[in-house]
Amino acid sequence: MSVAAAITSVNAALTTLKAMRAIEKAYDQAVLKSQLAELMGNLSEAKMALIDAKEEISARDDEIKDLKGKLKKQAETAQFDGYSYAATVEGKPTGAPYCNACIANDGTQIPLSHAMDRHWLCPRCKGIASNVRKFP
Repeated sequence: MSVAAAITSVNAALTTLKAMRAIEKAYDQAVLKSQLAELMGNLSEAKMALIDAKEEISARDDEIKDLKGKLKKQAETAQFDGYSYAATVEGKPTGAPYCNACIANDGTQIPLSHAMDRHWLCPRCKGIASNVRKFP
C-alpha cells in the first residue's frame, strides 16, 4: 500500500469516528459494535499502509545512497580513447582501463586484465578489449 492508501484509510476511520460521536443513547448497540469494528478495520489498514510506505521509503533511501556512492566513484575517473581509467590527483588516467560493458551494465568499475599481446579481458563479464593502453 502507498501513502495515499494510508491517507484514504485514515479518512475512512475518521468518518466512522464522527458517525460514532453522533450516536444517541437510543441507538442500537449492534450498530455501535458494527461501527467500532469498521473503525478498527480502517485503522488497521492505515497502519499496514504506513508500515509498507516506511519500508518502501527506506529501500529508496538505501538505493539513493548506493547510487550516490557509485556516482562519486565514477567522478574520480579520467577518459582516454573511449575508456575510463582511475584518475591521478592531476586528473590524468592511470593503470588499466575499466570494462565499458560492466560500467554500462551496473556502474561497476572493473579493471581489465592483460590477456595477450594487445588484448585485454574483463575478469567479471569476460568481455574482450583490443588496443587499449595501460598508463603507469
